[in-house]
Amino acid sequence: MMGVSAELSAQSEDYLEAILQLVAQKGIARARDIAKRLSVHKSTVTGALRHLADKGLVNYTPYEASTLTPQGRKIAGEVLRRHKTISAFLRQVLLLQEDVAEGNACRMEHAVDQAVISRLVQFMEFVQACPGSPEGWAQYLEGKCEHGNKRKDCRQCLVLSHAAASAVPTLDTLGAGQRGAVVKVHGTGAIRRRIVEMGVVRGTVIGVLKAAPDGGPMEVRLKGYNLALRKEEAARIQVKPD
Repeated sequence: MMGVSAELSAQSEDYLEAILQLVAQKGIARARDIAKRLSVHKSTVTGALRHLADKGLVNYTPYEASTLTPQGRKIAGEVLRRHKTISAFLRQVLLLQEDVAEGNACRMEHAVDQAVISRLVQFMEFVQACPGSPEGWAQYLEGKCEHGNKRKDCRQCLVLSHAAASAVPTLDTLGAGQRGAVVKVHGTGAIRRRIVEMGVVRGTVIGVLKAAPDGGPMEVRLKGYNLALRKEEAARIQVKPD
């Protein structure tokens, strides 16, 4: 995106993104809410809004809620898309905790252009479709797989990885009193996101307190607390039993 957007500072992009999110959540974007979201003083917000209004990106009137102009919404939408894509990559691919992913996404989003975002999206789609392990993905990118083959022989590696993955049980098959370490969380979308956000990531040890009879929820324990998982959620979690 060229023109005005290319001239905007990271701070200005943060203001546009904040206004877009506040309007989506509350219907309006008041200066005090913008200040709270960005952790700045209200007087700082006033100056920033005037600056953005001068650029034709914000409709600003003192003591009234601010709105985005069509161009402002377009830029804010792109900033938010960058943020969400980077955050998803850090959480779903690098398996970072949500707070770590969000903090780094906020810093990274201003330095990433559309070409990089497009590649990140493509890479995430590849990862979600790949039957191998996270270590396998990383080694693939380095030009070899865990079996020591060159990239041209990667199809053999994928076949072996798929066979190995198929042999790993899912959490819903474990009985009460059994434990297992998470190998992989399958799927995409809101269900997978919820599972990961609950702390169910690779390496996490989960103990089954109550199995899932007749498709009901199962009760598990991980990281010192109890958690209820629906059968469809537990079926997405591959584990290595103790």
